[in-house]
Amino acid sequence: MQAAAENEHVRRHDDGSSNQGPPLVPDGMDRQPEVVAAGANAEAVAVNAYGANDQNNREMETEDNEYESDSSESGSSESDSRESEEDYSRMQLTDEERQWALNVKQAIEDDPELDSVSDFWVAQLALIEQGDTEAALERAHQMQSFRQEYGILDTYEHGKQVLHEFMDLFPEFFLSFSFLDGAYVLVFDTAKLYANTLNTKPGAMAAWLGSVYYTNHCMSPDLEAVKRGIVYIIECEGFDWSKHFGVQIFRKFWLEVAAVYPIQFLRIRCFHTGLCLTLMVSMVKHILPAKIHSKFTVGNICSLGRLDTVYNSAGGDFTRDVLKQRMKQRLEESLLRRYRLEASFSL
Repeated sequence: MQAAAENEHVRRHDDGSSNQGPPLVPDGMDRQPEVVAAGANAEAVAVNAYGANDQNNREMETEDNEYESDSSESGSSESDSRESEEDYSRMQLTDEERQWALNVKQAIEDDPELDSVSDFWVAQLALIEQGDTEAALERAHQMQSFRQEYGILDTYEHGKQVLHEFMDLFPEFFLSFSFLDGAYVLVFDTAKLYANTLNTKPGAMAAWLGSVYYTNHCMSPDLEAVKRGIVYIIECEGFDWSKHFGVQIFRKFWLEVAAVYPIQFLRIRCFHTGLCLTLMVSMVKHILPAKIHSKFTVGNICSLGRLDTVYNSAGGDFTRDVLKQRMKQRLEESLLRRYRLEASFSL
């Protein structure tokens, strides 16, 4: 009955497929169960992202509950051991993938213009380019130029600082960050990014582009996440091209970091695009590489309204400031895990 009730809030995509699947986890919950119960707040309904069934969701929640119970009984050592085993399993490469990475590593070492990078970063480049060493090398050059231009130190401390700066400038942009069905999922609101602030406030553009870099780090903290790909859920209602973005800002975003950072998409779901924006996105996505535009879906609808209403109401009595702090904490935890695994990984 609960699943049926939740599915009443799911509309068909413009391509005819359903967005039924595991719900995203709204911010403000004490933990992140794969199935969110509304509890005292009857309006808290998760927005479905991609396809797995409700039975899958219930099984995932049960496993999560059992793990929490086991951890509390057996102490932190067992929890740490399980975490280490999971980290190990998510950092594995096949023989072919390892050879790709070794080829890229050698090419970087042989290039006098490139600084040395971690083996994790080498593997990430190799995985995204699927063994194309020349393409990986070009991407390494572009990423080095980006880091130099915007002062990206590529450290946990700097990443945390940049994310805080961006979230202080645009406190309502991020709605949720979670790990779901093997993929990292970011939910954000395009109508809460303002072109005027980016263009006029000192440091705002660098904070935004830097946040894209470090958020991608958060969404690819291990090699399995790099292989799996990430999920974007995007609120588009109220978006105005000139007010919230603009051609020059888009060019910076796309050419300097979005199209360069070695990451791949599993899904990109655009909600409440409206007719004009749906047509625009449909046209724009077809000039993107096929491996990206094939992941786009526009015309998704949440009958409860804008996603910010859904996610904020799911926080119950928590204020928006508290929800923002929890969002920061989740990003920081994933970023820390990224740098921890990067420091220990070797080809």
